[in-house]
Amino acid sequence: MRVGILFLASLLCVGALSAQSQADDLKAQIEQLRQQLQAMEAQLRKIQERATPSPPVAHLSGFAQFRYVHDTTRPNDANERGAARDDFRLQSVRVDVIAQPTERTVYRVNLNANNMQVRAVDAFILWRLRRGQVQVGLFRLPLLYETLESNADRLLPDTSRLTETLFPTERDVGIAYTYPLNAQATATLGIFTGDRNSNTQQSLTARKSGLVRFTYRVNPELQLWVGGMFGEGRRDFNGTLANYTRNRWGAGVLWQTASWSLRTEYVGGKHAGNLLANRTVNVQGGYVLLHYAISNTPWLLYGRYDTFDSNTATAGNTFSRYALGAQYLLNPATRFNLTWERPTQPTCSEQLTLQVQVRY
Repeated sequence: MRVGILFLASLLCVGALSAQSQADDLKAQIEQLRQQLQAMEAQLRKIQERATPSPPVAHLSGFAQFRYVHDTTRPNDANERGAARDDFRLQSVRVDVIAQPTERTVYRVNLNANNMQVRAVDAFILWRLRRGQVQVGLFRLPLLYETLESNADRLLPDTSRLTETLFPTERDVGIAYTYPLNAQATATLGIFTGDRNSNTQQSLTARKSGLVRFTYRVNPELQLWVGGMFGEGRRDFNGTLANYTRNRWGAGVLWQTASWSLRTEYVGGKHAGNLLANRTVNVQGGYVLLHYAISNTPWLLYGRYDTFDSNTATAGNTFSRYALGAQYLLNPATRFNLTWERPTQPTCSEQLTLQVQVRY
């Protein structure tokens, strides 16, 4: 009797163990199916995200510049705006919007306002290709380091006389293609129509200019460029509109370390003369800019020498200017620049400029 009871108890235990094992297997299968379902749902979400275009991610930034100028060549008072010896003014307010709808596409609209007007200084589309990039619209001329530098980053109140004369707006409407030749060198080709600005008389018609530029990075600290622009401009010569040749070629050097920066550029070529009979003249100019950031302080010191000869065929046309200054960075968004300048042509004078800039 006891043997029978033990036998039946053994059968019941074996059956219970078998049922528990089957239940564990079933739970494992259910867990595996659940994980597979989660993976399929994740894949479905990725497909839906790719199929539904995401809205462009826009970034808004800008800056405001306030400037006090003391110029010994100006009268104590004047009727013209900004013409007095001591002048405090709102120099520039910039609103910059950049949107990137895709990884390879960038849109940019950059507006500038001052005492006189509000205008678009940048309005372009940039496509990043597998090799290089294409830029179309209104943008900075990809030639000089100085024209490519943002106003928010400039140390001195104004650009060199070279840039002021030959590239007065620093921008143009056109298309440019930048192609990496290798890990160190790039080539840029562009076609531009001229800004058609009657004030600068860069080009009053749709006369086109070509641009070519080659850059070479010698090492992480040293960069070189060579290139130029060629084409025609149109100017009002005492009531008569006429074309003039505006071919100009140049080169530049940029050396940067953690504390020091040295930049120099030279351009020579053709520009508009003063008379219809002498509508195209030979010009040349350049500058040297040096700055030093004092370690572990908010101070930066800088100096520049620039020169420009508006007609190499005649004497007495060479402009030159010395400038020294200091920058104090109150915080990452606020800086003060005090700059002393001494031009030597046509007469020797002095100018002191205090500029306050706030970025947002």
